[in-house]
Amino acid sequence: MNDFSHHIRAYTILAGILALGIWGLVWFSYDRGFQTWIALAMCISYAVWGIAHHAAEGNLHLRIVFDYLAISFLGFVLLLSLLYRA
Repeated sequence: MNDFSHHIRAYTILAGILALGIWGLVWFSYDRGFQTWIALAMCISYAVWGIAHHAAEGNLHLRIVFDYLAISFLGFVLLLSLLYRA
C-alpha cells in the first residue's frame, strides 16, 4: 500500500487521461473516424505519461519503454476491434 500512496498523483493523472478518452469515445459515438483518433490519442498519452513518469523517478530503462509501447499498441488494437466490430 505504501507504493500506491507514493504514486497516487501519477495514478490520478493517468486515470484522468483514460477517463477523458473514454468520455470522448462515448460522446463521439456517431463518428468512428474521430473515435479512432481519440483511441490513438489515449494510447499515445498512456505511453508518454508512463515513460515520463519513469524518467522522473529515475528508473527508466529500454525494457520499460518497450513495455509501455507494447501495451499501448495492444490497447489500440483492442479499441479498434471494439469500434469496428461487425
